[in-house]
Amino acid sequence: MGGSANMGKFMRSPILLKKLPLEYVSPSQISTLETCFLQTAFGTAPWYRSHTFVGPKARLGRVCHTLLEKVLKGELDHTDRVEWRTELVKSWDSLVKQEEKAVQSSQLEGHLGPAQRWPGYSMLRARILAIGHELLGHRQSGSVGGGTFRSEVWFSAYGGKLHGRADVVRISPSGVELEDYKTGEVYEQADNLSQIVKPQYLRQLLLYAAMYHDTAGEWPVRAYLVPLTGGKISITIDPAEAEGEAQKALISLSAYNKSIAAAPAMELLASPSAASCRFCAYKAFCEPFWSDASASWEWQSSIALEGVVLSSRLSQIGEFLLEVQAHRGSVVNGVYKISGIRTLNLEVGEYVRLLNLYPNQSGGERELRITDYTEIWRQSAYPQSAEDTLR
Repeated sequence: MGGSANMGKFMRSPILLKKLPLEYVSPSQISTLETCFLQTAFGTAPWYRSHTFVGPKARLGRVCHTLLEKVLKGELDHTDRVEWRTELVKSWDSLVKQEEKAVQSSQLEGHLGPAQRWPGYSMLRARILAIGHELLGHRQSGSVGGGTFRSEVWFSAYGGKLHGRADVVRISPSGVELEDYKTGEVYEQADNLSQIVKPQYLRQLLLYAAMYHDTAGEWPVRAYLVPLTGGKISITIDPAEAEGEAQKALISLSAYNKSIAAAPAMELLASPSAASCRFCAYKAFCEPFWSDASASWEWQSSIALEGVVLSSRLSQIGEFLLEVQAHRGSVVNGVYKISGIRTLNLEVGEYVRLLNLYPNQSGGERELRITDYTEIWRQSAYPQSAEDTLR
């Protein structure tokens, strides 16, 4: 591989983003909007979006989501029942090939290999084919459980400031029910170590309910979160709670647009913290993150460091070994030994940013490992102007 294979490029310079106000916000955007305005601004720029690490789980999630959309939009309605599985498999294979092609051309993800090697591939394939078959049956009959079945229901509510698309709306004598399908993990660990549904997903359901009420004049009685694995998660809709979430979303949208207009520099929109930065896709480009990150953030995984390569070599057992003098990141400054089986091609003296490193369980305190999810960034120039990020 070439010297830049499996590596991105970053530049230590002001963030190049054009000030673009948001006309509306969707339920899936709310969490980011309330977490960090700069992260939201990065998401408006195609250049930055296209130069982030996606990862195998997210790519398979994208395949599942797109396949569900095809079914829910009626693109397979013309298919005879006996051909449903065949058509679903064809769609799956086609979408997977698109993601594999994107991986092959990615500077950050070329090491991932074919999709069959990605974690969870077989399980997700089997599950999404079963769900697709079930949804095709509901679409063909137009009803389920004695009620009316509608899919891909679009909302533009609250004067067009809240947009969203409900996967499924069921209307029955007992009332309106909404369904939102999720392709990733729906649970997270609470402070007491119990498993809880991710709060942002519950908020999304409440926002869909509020948008339905604003457009149809009726409150849904219930909403369901439908993961690819496990059963449906039901919540009862509290109209006051749902309306409160809608109002908070509108306030956040207004605050973002005012901040965008007033900020003399885009860096000032950042809200760096251990919680807001940990899973941000734009850390490689974000100077406020590198300025604020410290070992006090206590990231036990997803470790980030910036520094100078002191040595780079291939071990006798085929591992690549690095020594890096860390200057910034979620670590104590100092020299770190970093190992992995990926081809690194880093030069001594090169300045790098390494994201999503993991502790080496068999090593010392300053020994880290590179995995398939590790992002390796070398310093280089990129967009010359904010206009370039919009192309």
